[in-house]
Amino acid sequence: MVAALDIGNSTLGLCFFDPYSDHDFFAPQTWPHPEWQNFLPDLLDRQAPQAAMISCVASSWLPEILTILKKLQIMTHFVALDPSLGVDFSLYSKELGPDRIATALGAASSYPNPQCVVDMGTATTLSLIDHHHYQGGLIMPGIGTMFSSLYTAAQELPLLDLSHPPEAILGHNTQQNIQQGIFHLAQFGLSGIIQELRQAYPGLFVVGTGGWSRFFGHLYDFVDQKLIFKGLKTFYLETLVL
Repeated sequence: MVAALDIGNSTLGLCFFDPYSDHDFFAPQTWPHPEWQNFLPDLLDRQAPQAAMISCVASSWLPEILTILKKLQIMTHFVALDPSLGVDFSLYSKELGPDRIATALGAASSYPNPQCVVDMGTATTLSLIDHHHYQGGLIMPGIGTMFSSLYTAAQELPLLDLSHPPEAILGHNTQQNIQQGIFHLAQFGLSGIIQELRQAYPGLFVVGTGGWSRFFGHLYDFVDQKLIFKGLKTFYLETLVL
């Protein structure tokens, strides 16, 4: 049994998989930082995985998590660029984040070629994979980041969130103006980018993932909230299983 850990900027995701089985992942959990501190040790202790496959983009939480894993005698492995991977990342520089490596692997192993991954978290990232070659991507502010940045930069504007997609283009008060402005900026920006990529890569399969993707499913061919876990399993199989 292997634990798959996705340590993001805002949340920690966890699930378990059997590397020798095609069965789906089980016990998937996602907690905001630092709520996972109340659940992670007991859950890992109960499931007793032999190893942990980790994608981490928030290093401030890593020492505490590694302490928990070490105490439970769980061997740790980290996603990184590796020449044995089934996706060739040589066109991209070496600083590609482990989350983007994992989601690219997950998409390439699960969906028709070519694939486009749009991961909507603290940042919105886009990755393009064609015939198992990573072509490049984009990094943009995430929805929540745009809300908090506007609040920080403009003294008279409130800090808001989004609970559902707005139905209209125009808002009728300050709150609606902000919510609909940010939503439609993301929506039309992404739809325009995806349209351009579909023209350049015929048959492009676009998969959305990340917390905010639940509001933008109409832009994608599929929304897959387990995509990074699929990539973590793929990385484990391609680099660690003989």
